[in-house]
Amino acid sequence: MRKYVCALIIVLLAGCGNDEGIKSVNRIQLTDSPVEQALLSADGNLTALVTSSQNIQVWENTLKAKVLDIASGTFRGQIVSLLISEDNSTLVAANARQVFFWDIATGEKLAEHILSGIHPMAKIRGLAISMKSQSLIAGFSDGSVTAMNLSSGNTKTLTVHNKSVNHLYFSPDGVSVITAADDGLVKHWLLANGKVQEQYKFDHSISSLAVDRSFERFFASGVMKKQRIIHLDASKAPSNLSYSKRFKWFKKAIFVEGAPILITASSKSEITGWNENKGKEVMSWKITDSDDEVRILDIEMSDSNHLYSISTEGVLESWDVKPLVTASLQ
Repeated sequence: MRKYVCALIIVLLAGCGNDEGIKSVNRIQLTDSPVEQALLSADGNLTALVTSSQNIQVWENTLKAKVLDIASGTFRGQIVSLLISEDNSTLVAANARQVFFWDIATGEKLAEHILSGIHPMAKIRGLAISMKSQSLIAGFSDGSVTAMNLSSGNTKTLTVHNKSVNHLYFSPDGVSVITAADDGLVKHWLLANGKVQEQYKFDHSISSLAVDRSFERFFASGVMKKQRIIHLDASKAPSNLSYSKRFKWFKKAIFVEGAPILITASSKSEITGWNENKGKEVMSWKITDSDDEVRILDIEMSDSNHLYSISTEGVLESWDVKPLVTASLQ
């Protein structure tokens, strides 16, 4: 009898612990096709994705409605990067050497440009668009970055890194840029002349980079055990993430505005919330029905208490992260 009572207590305690965890509040299958690329807009209202057959779709997350559908024959090559403009009006997609622009509301193809790096065979690895959609930058496999003025179409190419540039962010005013590359360097530099303002060294290549909305701090994750939050003005000492495992690899990361929280997504199906001041893990959870084949492609906050995740299964899931916010303030 004692054995059964103990077992019952354990079950009840486990149930109580789960009540305090992160809950999935909504889940929708956007597509039945496997998804290769996915991007959530900065406000969490839109999801852009590329299926295994290279069809591009854009979904309105609240209405659960497809608002743009682009067949693979409309463009050439395999899509390697996606962008949604800050005002959610424009979709940008890139293959190895071309960038395409579509009006999300009308479906009209607005423009198509060929971009190149320093080396003639360099391929596009990442994109960023300025907050007011005045400029676009493309990172290349040879370490160069090409900037395009979207009004004039003029371009300039700068050698910024010596290996593939995969992560790029504009400052809110569009004057400076933060880039991270496979050379293990994160650089903050001026768009006008490429002059480096700050430079930070990480081990090996960098798997993820996140910059807060105010452009005051960034998080970078090396592929080995070095993940750090750094303040650009050096007003605070860097915070290193601490955990018991030998190493963790983070594929995506975001800052939660108004709270000392960093949220990361692993290279598979785990999401973790961190106290950014202490570098300590607050809580972790996995996306629903996850297995070894399912991966998280992107995460983004839809408001101060809710997080979206989009997976390779085409599943958009909304999470109530109020318990994470509360726990991080304790």
